[in-house]
Amino acid sequence: MKQLVRLAFGAAILFPTLAMALPEDREKPVHIVSDQAVLDDAKGTVTYTGNVKLTQGTLEINADKVVLYVVNNELTKAFAYGKPAHYQQLPSPDQPLTHAYGLTLEYDLTAETVTAIEQAKLTQNQDTFTGERITYDITKRTVNAFSAQGSSGKRVEMILQPKKKATP
Repeated sequence: MKQLVRLAFGAAILFPTLAMALPEDREKPVHIVSDQAVLDDAKGTVTYTGNVKLTQGTLEINADKVVLYVVNNELTKAFAYGKPAHYQQLPSPDQPLTHAYGLTLEYDLTAETVTAIEQAKLTQNQDTFTGERITYDITKRTVNAFSAQGSSGKRVEMILQPKKKATP
């Protein structure tokens, strides 16, 4: 029971810095549901398993497993694992949701990036990026996509929709 209280308290302290796209997201409560949660103070991790759903404002992560890493009482990284794991967040009020998918998602709060690894896909508006690894810089709104190493033949694919002309 004591560990569950520390887990809840630790999450309440750490998560105000989780969302980085909309400023309002940072002020929203973090809600995490899963089948199991394990806090490991020595490693500085909190691991959620079993149909994990993490939300804070427009940020949503769905995965089979989510591992949060804490350094000096601050959340620094979150890894989500699934078939695939899914991340979505609204970058700004005038933009549609950004979606990222991958067997592994790395959400680096220090670098403000989301990296989708293996079977990676990122969609912004109607533009789609696929590859073995895709890194999305949340602040700069840039995408870097990488193909698979070796002879698998999987290459980066980008489908960019034409921009609509403004009506006079």
